[in-house]
Amino acid sequence: MYTEVNIISLLINAIVIITMFIIYKTKMYKTKEKQASLITVSLFIVATIAYVATKILFWTEL
Repeated sequence: MYTEVNIISLLINAIVIITMFIIYKTKMYKTKEKQASLITVSLFIVATIAYVATKILFWTEL
């Protein structure tokens, strides 16, 4: 169970880092469209919630 939670958390973190890197490289954050920044923020929030949820699930399993 412990390794599964760690793998899931690492995958989620990797997805967030890759997404942020792509957005930084394509300079999407400099566009005047608010939709791009809204998607970025929502993706980051969803990934954070998923990360915290996996940690909470792990601690409740103990």
